[in-house]
Amino acid sequence: MSVADRCGLDDLDGVQMHAARAAWVRWSTERPQLRVVEDLTEIHVWTRSVSSREANEVLGVLAEMTAHDPEAITALVWALLPGAEALARRLGDLPGDSEGL
Repeated sequence: MSVADRCGLDDLDGVQMHAARAAWVRWSTERPQLRVVEDLTEIHVWTRSVSSREANEVLGVLAEMTAHDPEAITALVWALLPGAEALARRLGDLPGDSEGL
């Protein structure tokens, strides 16, 4: 089971991702920092193409939003999934469930 599966984000049209993607459209009109991509699902490609400073600015905005918006939690977890999955692969030789860790 992948990290995305464990977080319930393996289905881009699932309930959580659908809500977060719809919220992204709304947030982008309210927060210029999030206008870097039209759809939340594009954030992985974008973060790999920009500096850490630029990516961290967007992630910081999402992190701040998590206090008041549950969809922001989903969006932030989605944005961080590539790093979490890379870490899980590196831990793959540990006994047990590395994705669960």
